[in-house]
Amino acid sequence: MQDENGTTYASGSSDAEGDFRLTFDEDLRAGVNTLSVQYQEQGGNWASSPYTLHYDTDAGEEPGSGEGEQPGDGDEAPAPAEVQVSTTRLDDADVVLGLSGAEGTEVTVVANGVTERATIGDQGLASVVVPAPAATTTTAHVTSTNGDRSAEQHVVIGDGAHPSDQVTAAVASSSALTGSAEIDAWGPASGIGGLQAEDADGNLLAYGTIGANGSGHLTVTGLTAGEHVLTIVSGGLSTQVTVTI
Repeated sequence: MQDENGTTYASGSSDAEGDFRLTFDEDLRAGVNTLSVQYQEQGGNWASSPYTLHYDTDAGEEPGSGEGEQPGDGDEAPAPAEVQVSTTRLDDADVVLGLSGAEGTEVTVVANGVTERATIGDQGLASVVVPAPAATTTTAHVTSTNGDRSAEQHVVIGDGAHPSDQVTAAVASSSALTGSAEIDAWGPASGIGGLQAEDADGNLLAYGTIGANGSGHLTVTGLTAGEHVLTIVSGGLSTQVTVTI
């Protein structure tokens, strides 16, 4: 049992019947203590469940003797809805989200406009595959429900430099000698020619593709001396860059 700072208060093992008793090695704070019960199953997988313990020092009670049921006492407590999420990249475009939690927990994951659902099985595990281009950052919204309990969390996949639900671009280089510019772009994958650069009058200057990994490139030519504000468009999304020749 640990608190939110990682301090371990108690540890132990269950007996052959699966029952256990923990002796606290650290003093609890007065009032409500929010702890995490972490346990290793027979298969070797680790899982955790939240546990709130109230310690009322004014009443002279000992840690763990306050009101409320303790682990293993009385009726079985409702299963928690929280799940732990791990990420494993499958390829340039997809990531596997490993889910662990209480059996029967229904989990919904939304990422890049795609919704995937799974149910935690009897081993406490499930998984889904979501689109998450390697060159951009995807935020997966995870909602889990178990009985009358629910929980939400956001899982960030990527380095945070380029959001996957926007088009962003940067001028990599420009040449006054040739009147050209090299532009890098990031965003949702586009079809062939779906990535475009337009001038202030809407004229098409260059086209390319944003690949499955979320990155693309444009070469713009025929620019005159001076500053040019170009609009980079892909999939109904756009951004602007300034090219100086």
